[in-house]
Amino acid sequence: MGAGVAVSKLNSGFLVTRIDDLGLRRWWIAEQIGVDRRTLYRWLSGKTGRIPDAKLRRLAEIVKVDVPDLLTTAQPFTATAADQVRAARSLLDSNLLESLMPPHQFGLFERLAKGLVVEGLSDEELGHLYMAISLALFRQSKLDDAFHYASLARQIARTLGDRHLQLRAAMQLSFREYVRGDHLLAIRLDHANLRLARALRHRRLTAANLSNLGDQYCGLGRWQASEAMQREAIRLYEQEQVPTSLVFCHLGLVMLYLGKQDHGLAEHHLGVARSIAVEAGFQRGLADCDLFESVWLAETGRSGDAVARLDAALDAYRRLTIQEPRTYALAARVYRLVGRLADAASVLRQGFELVQKNETPGLARELIAEQRELVP
Repeated sequence: MGAGVAVSKLNSGFLVTRIDDLGLRRWWIAEQIGVDRRTLYRWLSGKTGRIPDAKLRRLAEIVKVDVPDLLTTAQPFTATAADQVRAARSLLDSNLLESLMPPHQFGLFERLAKGLVVEGLSDEELGHLYMAISLALFRQSKLDDAFHYASLARQIARTLGDRHLQLRAAMQLSFREYVRGDHLLAIRLDHANLRLARALRHRRLTAANLSNLGDQYCGLGRWQASEAMQREAIRLYEQEQVPTSLVFCHLGLVMLYLGKQDHGLAEHHLGVARSIAVEAGFQRGLADCDLFESVWLAETGRSGDAVARLDAALDAYRRLTIQEPRTYALAARVYRLVGRLADAASVLRQGFELVQKNETPGLARELIAEQRELVP
């Protein structure tokens, strides 16, 4: 490969980071520039490196930088298109996304994968790459973008008749209905996904849908159904040897038993979840264990220990850049139970602000329930 002429291209990695730092919504940016969302997502994914000058200037205004800041100079010696295709296929063949779960390095995977959305990939490969990007975004709570890539994956899956890929995308999109506030529709979709997973004899996806439904039924107070589903999910995940998912299932049982006021079983499953998380080095799981244990401690009258454990959990979430309404709802419960009502009200406000910012009214259910406890 010979030397070429250096050219300026859109620095999509910098642009994505800048948008996230400013907390801007993708759909709003597209409207301000005068392009459709698909065009903007092509820019952000790196699939279109150059954009019209007028739109580039408008984009720079919106993200509050100079035009040169949005550009990068491609050096004469760069990877060829064939190199990029091979790299994308290697990424798809690897278990990198799963291996990045314990240290919670999904941002790294997102940047790698988006840079490999290139021409030359088959539709099947592109669909699976979109799905991997969606999962990485979902784990970072970037729900709007996660649902966009899941929708792209589902479109390709339907065209190809790929039922496995269609199922994985449908599982993401059923949660979209949940965050929009249609919980009953989300449950119906989860049941449909569970039927398909069983028909495909895919144990891991069967377990995932069982655990999702277990969480949904727990929120509705349907303890028996929730417990049965979580225990079946645990059995399947143990066969598949997926420690991170096992942590979530056991914590699902912790929430169930806290809801039933069975603090003995809640303590047992907390211990199991923490042991698995420690052995796997699962940072998110350890933070969740701290959070749920703070609730358990507060409910069993150990106020000082509860607040200390809550502080550890909140510090871990900040370090991992995790922001979820449920965290604020449970923190408010702890503060309320230990008598720190002003702190409870403060974290509830933060939770509602997050729901409003991300346009996820369905995630406010636990916040609303806790608010009613705080102000009868």
